[in-house]
Amino acid sequence: MYPKVSIIIPYYKGEQFISETLQSLFNQDYTNIEIILVNDGSPIETLTIFEPYHNRIKIIHQENQGVAAARNTGLRVATGSIIGLIDQDDLWPNNHISLLLPYLISQGYGFVRGHTEAFELLPNRTRSSSDSVFLPVLVGSALYRRETIDTVGYFDETMHEGDDFDWNIRLDETGIPWKEIPQTMLYYRKHGNNHSLTSEDYVKKGILLSIRKKLARTRNQSL
Repeated sequence: MYPKVSIIIPYYKGEQFISETLQSLFNQDYTNIEIILVNDGSPIETLTIFEPYHNRIKIIHQENQGVAAARNTGLRVATGSIIGLIDQDDLWPNNHISLLLPYLISQGYGFVRGHTEAFELLPNRTRSSSDSVFLPVLVGSALYRRETIDTVGYFDETMHEGDDFDWNIRLDETGIPWKEIPQTMLYYRKHGNNHSLTSEDYVKKGILLSIRKKLARTRNQSL
């Protein structure tokens, strides 16, 4: 009735925002969770920020390999039957798990997704919110059955742009039943270091490469 939810955070030099991200997970009104933070090559001496959380999160260290590899490392060690993914600078509302989980348990969906709201913190500490055309594909707005993750496969570690876009395309190709609800389930933080916001080429390259990979799979299936 109350399955464990494994939440995976790829981490690289994100000390500016990670405490807020973790607090949004600690504030969840569902408690059977494990939080797995994969340190993707950040210097060990910079990780003192995690000392207050040492018995509340599991930290895994690896050489810098990119976001996709960090997510995959977390997926390999996750013990929950339900998987959540969140980036080091984003936030979940307090009811992210409790609102999405019943759709997976009682209605049999392979994953369930909510809406995403972009925000930035202004100098006076107030939030400014906005929408973005690519936000609905962000993996952090959902919860997934472990079987769904296993069916889709891991994130493509050869992709330095758009690995989450590619993964969502492959997820759609499986035909796994899913549900979208009209509530905000992810707050996407806009700031100067967002690749997807600071570099239009970053987004375009990732989308283009993902589409090329999809076309290649289609051709191979038709042979």
